Amino acid sequence: MKKIFTFFAALACTMSMSAATLYLRGDFNNWGTTNPLDANGKCEIELAVGNYGFKIADANWGTDNYGSNATITATTTGVKFESGSNTNCTLKATTAGTYIFAFNASTLTLDVTYPEGDVVEIAPTVALAGAFNTWSTTANTLTNDSENLTATTTIALTVGNHEFKVVEDGAWLGDNQTITRSNNSQVFETVNGQANCILNADAAGEYTFTWTYKTNTLTVTYPEAGDNPGNDSVVTPVAYYITGNDALFGANAWKSDAIAMTEAEGVYTHTFTAVEAGVECQFKVTNGTWDQSWGFADLTTTPAGVTGNNDNNIIFTLAEAGDVVVTFSAEKITITGNFAGSSVDPAQITYVLMGVQGDWTTGIELTKNEGAEWEEYMLLGQTISEGDSVKVVRLEAGVAKNWCGNVKDGCKELVLENTVNDNIVLAPGTYDFYYDVAADAIWIAEAAQSAVDNVVLENKATKIIRNGQMYIIRDEVMFNVLGQVVK
Repeated sequence: MKKIFTFFAALACTMSMSAATLYLRGDFNNWGTTNPLDANGKCEIELAVGNYGFKIADANWGTDNYGSNATITATTTGVKFESGSNTNCTLKATTAGTYIFAFNASTLTLDVTYPEGDVVEIAPTVALAGAFNTWSTTANTLTNDSENLTATTTIALTVGNHEFKVVEDGAWLGDNQTITRSNNSQVFETVNGQANCILNADAAGEYTFTWTYKTNTLTVTYPEAGDNPGNDSVVTPVAYYITGNDALFGANAWKSDAIAMTEAEGVYTHTFTAVEAGVECQFKVTNGTWDQSWGFADLTTTPAGVTGNNDNNIIFTLAEAGDVVVTFSAEKITITGNFAGSSVDPAQITYVLMGVQGDWTTGIELTKNEGAEWEEYMLLGQTISEGDSVKVVRLEAGVAKNWCGNVKDGCKELVLENTVNDNIVLAPGTYDFYYDVAADAIWIAEAAQSAVDNVVLENKATKIIRNGQMYIIRDEVMFNVLGQVVK
């Protein structure tokens, strides 16, 4: 009898919990409980034009607490909510009137019926979230101008480096760069919580942030040095660090802030003293975290004997023990030292395209372009599938010594924005690859079915540059880089 009573008591409790009243809780009711859902999961609310953040929850923010990172518009249907989500859903109310919310508790989906009437274009809600406001998405909301072209806010900051992001209609935007007085404007991209921007505040005072909607550009207006009472306007330069393997850093190997570089007039240097000969050394430059780093791809020039890898590390071995000087300026690296050249027989040096069909071990070998006026290797008519990301790799006796994901300017439009680990991502198709050894860069062209296609002819091809464009002459016929005949 006791067991039966316990069972029914538990059942009654479960039914009571499942029957808990749900509420629309958001900006429109000060996140209170004045707008309950009825037995059918519906609620009607009178709203003015604007953006509203909200969630669906019980009275105590308890078990029934549903959120979504979606933005609802007049054409949005079936918005999926998640239990226990910390994100707020955003409603863009473009018409003043009665909005009908219909929530399906079984599928956790929401539909919103908009009122009829004049539609008003609403600028997104933009805020700054950073270390200066404990990463709040509401503490520093920007105010729109009269034409909704820009939005601004002013924040009092102390001297130092301040990490932050832009939050636009709930989406977190970053740029992985440092804003300074001399470089005070950056373009932000959707990063889903990665890549904080750093503001280098070189004087205590009021900083004005201006957001341009059309370009997703943030511009920071700095205070005048010394115009604030009690402000000494101490300038704190941006800090950069150098890190690498244990051959150079010992117990501090690969710590993002292993050694601070020395700054003088915006140029950062570090000298490795008495580096042992014959030992492989690796390093890169960071901003003190792994949010930003610079390596082989950022060298101003590549000295003989210096190589890179798929992690963009700079790799060298000294021929004799001595010093190695590293200079960092304008996000470019210069390295000097008595580097050991490659001891590998040139016949054992090959260049391969890695990453096709997920192959990062063997690769597809490129052939030397005998018709080029510079040292160049090519792979023609290569099929790239969905999901492939590629690089050209230099192999010395089968060992990878340099990983190249650099694409020449004239064909960068072929590269998709969603690059993976600095690899090259292309739309599925057939492509010709040309690797320029001296430039450590790749020319890519969509393969065309023409006389130049696959360039498997006995006569050599000749490359020429006219009006900044590259052309190929073969068998007295001129082709552009897409393989099309030029009259």
